[in-house]
Amino acid sequence: MPSTESGRIGTRSAPLRFCLRFGGIVIVLFALLFVPALEDAVVEPFMSATAASAACVLEVLGEAVVRNGLTLVPSSGSAITIAHGCDVTYEWILFVAAIVAFPASWRSRGLGLLVGLPAIFLLNLVRVVTLFYLASRESSAFEFIHVYVWQTFFIAFVFGVWALWARTTFRPPTGDLAAEAR
Repeated sequence: MPSTESGRIGTRSAPLRFCLRFGGIVIVLFALLFVPALEDAVVEPFMSATAASAACVLEVLGEAVVRNGLTLVPSSGSAITIAHGCDVTYEWILFVAAIVAFPASWRSRGLGLLVGLPAIFLLNLVRVVTLFYLASRESSAFEFIHVYVWQTFFIAFVFGVWALWARTTFRPPTGDLAAEAR
């Protein structure tokens, strides 16, 4: 049957290979988050960039916001702080692992990452901005929306972006061995 690197899944073991690759990549990438040098060099600056980007969006929307490090402080109401998990690092790890583990060409994987990672980042900005508005205006709903609604929607979005990419990338086997060898 066809090779898995050509974007075609031709054996029954392909889903198992995908799951094993995905799991292995997720474990390695999450383990890297616990390396202090990488956390200081990558995660912390990215959290800061998320806070700065959200503050910029809020200012464009006319909101009086003061950024104090990773904290966004409104003129009235509760402030929010960008913490681990609020910076799309975890979602990006899942997305990168799914893209890399999927049997596709490296060109297709690169395109998927080029489109998917910014889309996930932009959704996170929408998430942070809406959570800022909730915290500053309706703090009683904040925790529920933050923990249950946004987390669920975010994971579904990441899966949806990956599934859309995988669907456009996947080519079923044709049965023509000569064509599949090309």
